[in-house]
Amino acid sequence: MNPRWKATVVVAIVGAVITLASLWVVFQAYQTTVNYWIEGSDTLSKGLASAAIYCNNSGSLDVEFNLVLTLTNLTFLNQSQQPYIITTVQTVLVMEFRLMLHKGESTQKTTYFLTNDTESGFRLTLSLEKINFWDMVKGNGLFPTNLWYQWNEQNGSYIRIPQIQHAF
Repeated sequence: MNPRWKATVVVAIVGAVITLASLWVVFQAYQTTVNYWIEGSDTLSKGLASAAIYCNNSGSLDVEFNLVLTLTNLTFLNQSQQPYIITTVQTVLVMEFRLMLHKGESTQKTTYFLTNDTESGFRLTLSLEKINFWDMVKGNGLFPTNLWYQWNEQNGSYIRIPQIQHAF
């Protein structure tokens, strides 16, 4: 093998690695962070209940994304603020809120649901999904992103179970 050809291949590979690393750094620098969280009452009676989801764009770019709220062992009420897409699989209901936030902008959505009399507990879980792979959005789930409730016979209501915040 020609030594000159080997040197050319090595230079090409090093150049490609440097280019990819530079693109990754630029992508990370221009990625917009969206903070999101969910809030609910500490106790809930059987029947109508609600939870509020929040998000804010703390980055320097406008961004479009989906906030996904997963409801387990709950019945959805269509009083929730639109727009949303609903998918149901057995006892799990998934709501997708498509949102567009300008830099520094915040929003809040309230979702309504019915607690099921037959269930001893239920859960709400919030997550963020990119719409497209190349979207420059990074989700930052602030505590809490999960609400867990368990039926308390003594109080006659659902009690929110405290979640442990992990420090990473």
